[in-house]
Amino acid sequence: MPESRSNAPLVWIDCEMTGLDLSKDTIMSLACFITDAQLNLLDETGYECVLQHSQEQLNAMGEWCQNHHGASGLTQACLNCTTTAETAATELLEYIQKFIPDRKQGLLAGNT
Repeated sequence: MPESRSNAPLVWIDCEMTGLDLSKDTIMSLACFITDAQLNLLDETGYECVLQHSQEQLNAMGEWCQNHHGASGLTQACLNCTTTAETAATELLEYIQKFIPDRKQGLLAGNT
């Protein structure tokens, strides 16, 4: 079978979470960069966002997240932030559409 390669742009997304339980944990911050198929950045700045969280939400994090995000300053940034998840989703989509205007053309990339 011949090898097939896509020429589609790649949408790289990284998220910091309150934990790993998808039924209760939420995104604290996210970053997005877009590359072409040869991994050249299309925009050096990318998109980054911290999302608003209440003290109650952050207190519900497990010990590892409390220690790690507390030490990095992310916990405090979430408390100081006014960006909602809905606003972040809209901004992220607008950012991606600047570089990939046609639906179903970009490939999601990143790590687990």
